[in-house]
Formats: sequence, C-alpha cells, structure tokens
Amino acid sequence: MRLLKYIFVFLAFTSLIILLNPDRSFSEVADCKICHKFMANKKYVHTAMQMGCTSCHTEAHQKKQKFPKGLSAASQDLCYLCHDKSKFAGKNIHMPVVSGMCSSCHDAHDSDATKLLKQPQPDICFGCHDRKIVAGKFVHVPVAAGLCTSCHGAHVSESAALLSRPINNLCITCHKDQATGRHVVSVPGKKFHPLKGVTDPNFPGKTMKVPDPKNPGKEIEVPDPKNPGKEMSCASCHNPHSSNFAKLFPSEKRCGRCHKEF
Repeated sequence: MRLLKYIFVFLAFTSLIILLNPDRSFSEVADCKICHKFMANKKYVHTAMQMGCTSCHTEAHQKKQKFPKGLSAASQDLCYLCHDKSKFAGKNIHMPVVSGMCSSCHDAHDSDATKLLKQPQPDICFGCHDRKIVAGKFVHVPVAAGLCTSCHGAHVSESAALLSRPINNLCITCHKDQATGRHVVSVPGKKFHPLKGVTDPNFPGKTMKVPDPKNPGKEIEVPDPKNPGKEMSCASCHNPHSSNFAKLFPSEKRCGRCHKEF
C-alpha cells in the first residue's frame, strides 16, 4: 500500500510539473488533434507545429477574434515572424506573395509535397497559369518534368517573368554549346545571328510625341520610356514552354517573322 501511495504521489507531482511547464508544445498538439485529427499526419510537417498550436493560434475558439482562425497576426505577417521578410522583396514579386496569399500555395500544417506545397509541381502552378502553355506537340524538357522552379523563382526575382537569371544566361546553364554567342546558322556576310544587344523586331516598343525643342509648335516622335520594347533573346525564336514545331519554334516559318524575304 505504501508503494502504491508513493507511485500515486509521484504521478501527481509529475502531472503538475507538466501542467505548469510553459513549453507544452507536444502535449498541446496532441490535445488539439483530439478534434483536428488530420493535422500533422502527412510526409512533411511544418516546423512551427513543434512549437505548439498557440505559437500561431492565440485566439482559437474565442467568439471575438482579431484575425481569422484565431491567428495571432495577419497570415503573411505571421509567416514573417520566422521567415526572413527580406528574401521576399525584389524587383519582380510573384502576385500571391504581393497579395499575402502564402497559404494559397503552402499548407500551414503539413503536406505530402515538398516545401509544404498544397500540390506538387506543376499542378500547383496550373492553379493560376493556363495549362495550354504546355499543350504543344514538343515540350521543353524541364517543363515536361514539372520543374517550373528550375527556371522561375516562386517568390521573387530580379529578372523578368520571375526567371532565376536573365533569360540568355539562364538558357546556357543547360545549352552550354550556345554560350559563345555563335548560335544559329551563319547569315549573309559570314556573320552570326545576334542573341542580344539588338531590339526584338517582334516587340520593337512604342513611340510618343513630344514638343520639338528645335521647332516650336511642332512635335517629334521619340521612344516611349514606358514601352521600350524587348531586347532580342533566346525566347525571340524559341518558345520556352512548348510548341507544335520542331526546336520549339513558335511558328513554322520562324525566320519570316523578321526577315520578310523568307
């Protein structure tokens, strides 16, 4: 009897320590899972789950909540408590990031896809981007493999179209033979087709009329700084996603789009 008494006192004391311990993260998650049975059951579990549910949900089950789902802050601000906000700032930012829609792509608790994505690539991307871009007869190898982020940044980039590098530099990471700039057949005069440094004839930009400083009352046309056009690049001749024509040409007579004699 005395032994049972000691055991009872020990268990009671231990339980009291656990209840008074401010770090109750694991028991707390277990308590929440009594009702929320499907949290933290998948292959990848958010690290924040180890900190306990109240690390993010401070007003759970309260009638009046400042933020939805009892969160302690607006969803994006809450994410930045752990994730470095500076890494999501740059010249070009993915629209869901601008809108603070982290949970439109990522599950806050767990996922069977890496990075806690709600779906694996490319399905997660096609939630917004039209699947028709990969519907061509010929599909670019990284696109066919569902490797969208091998070329595009998911959050932010200093390059257009959220590319991880300027487009020509990005292409030669795989197409190394073209790094010399001697790509395409020799054109008349034994010159090689330019890859950059010239304006893409398909996107020449626009002009605008401004007063002629030399002739008062008259106007002249100058390049519109808001519509400068595009520099020629690999994508001027090749569709980076898919095409119905060999070598990912966007049309059958590709040269004829610029060179009318073809």
